[in-house]
Amino acid sequence: MNTLYLIYFGVIVGCITLPIIAFFSRHEVYEKWAKIVCILLCILGVSWAVSGFILIHWEHSISRHVYSVFNSIRGNVEGICIGFLLSLAIAKPFKKVTLDKLQSSA
Repeated sequence: MNTLYLIYFGVIVGCITLPIIAFFSRHEVYEKWAKIVCILLCILGVSWAVSGFILIHWEHSISRHVYSVFNSIRGNVEGICIGFLLSLAIAKPFKKVTLDKLQSSA
């Protein structure tokens, strides 16, 4: 059970840092669609991890039907997150910024 806590905590930290990197990176300029996908990944990833915490703690307190519906919705969110991550990894939606461009824009 401790490994699940670490996985969920890691997902939350990773999902929060992803949009921060996309918006505030000095070495790479991300395209607009990638920034939007990063925000969606942040929201969906954090909701996936929080729902995992909820399912761990309230597994015996909720009915079987509510548990299965909640778990299936969680699986759908997981699939959407994996799809967004794959699209970001395959497209590489950023351009490297050289030191000359950084100095000329300042």
